Amino acid sequence: MPHNISNFKSLAFFQFHFIRVILIALISLIFVHLLVYNKLPGDENYTFPIDQLAIVFLFGFTVCTFNWVVYYFFKISSDHSVKRQIVYKTLLHTVSSLIAYSSLYFFLLYAVFSTTHFSWANFLKGFQMCFMVVLIEFLLIELLNLSNKPLISKSKLSKLIVKSGSKLFQVTNEEIALFHSQSGIVTMQLKNKSKFITDFNSLEELEEKLPEQNFFRVSRQFLLSKDAVKSVSKDRNRKLLIHLNSEVCNGMTTNITVSRYKSTNFKNWFKHE
Repeated sequence: MPHNISNFKSLAFFQFHFIRVILIALISLIFVHLLVYNKLPGDENYTFPIDQLAIVFLFGFTVCTFNWVVYYFFKISSDHSVKRQIVYKTLLHTVSSLIAYSSLYFFLLYAVFSTTHFSWANFLKGFQMCFMVVLIEFLLIELLNLSNKPLISKSKLSKLIVKSGSKLFQVTNEEIALFHSQSGIVTMQLKNKSKFITDFNSLEELEEKLPEQNFFRVSRQFLLSKDAVKSVSKDRNRKLLIHLNSEVCNGMTTNITVSRYKSTNFKNWFKHE
């Protein structure tokens, strides 16, 4: 990996987690004052609740970090509808939050503080607070990523390192026509009509590496460049139908249907220069 790309990824990684720590600290500070300490600066007999803040931050940071690890390894496919993605993400965050919170709670209760007293009320109140921290942190991170100038940027490569069999070679984005995934095998089609079976595990992996302005995931099986698209029409069900450019797709004439919930994004992508 080139040194400058490695530095960029490291910078983005530390920037991402620095912002996470700041967000969790701010959310914990607000929750401690409003839900735990029940006093604000300026109130009578107010002292800064450092102990409560440390505990809430510890739980919040641990649960949030575990959530991001789980979210990384169990990615939600972009092929699902937006409603289904929201349901899956909510379930995923709920289960992973409960696992992380329970593990830390019982470890502190029995191993650190050596007490046998357990209260369901305190357990559920703490979990509710941690889960709120998780949701707020996740939503804020998503909003930052969706903004026009995101604070957390994903590194997109202008060149792709591809392994095909025993060969390792480099291609530019401009050389790629499309990627096709079938039965777990990802094939790369170049505009010069060369075709390679790659060692990429999925199209999701490629989506993270390639710039969105040049490539679009139109279905479970196809990730296309703009030059791969010859024209677009509507089928009998008024879904978008993509007609491939056979000149750059090595004679491939497959017509690809775009689902309704991706149609608007595809049209905006295709029109954008």
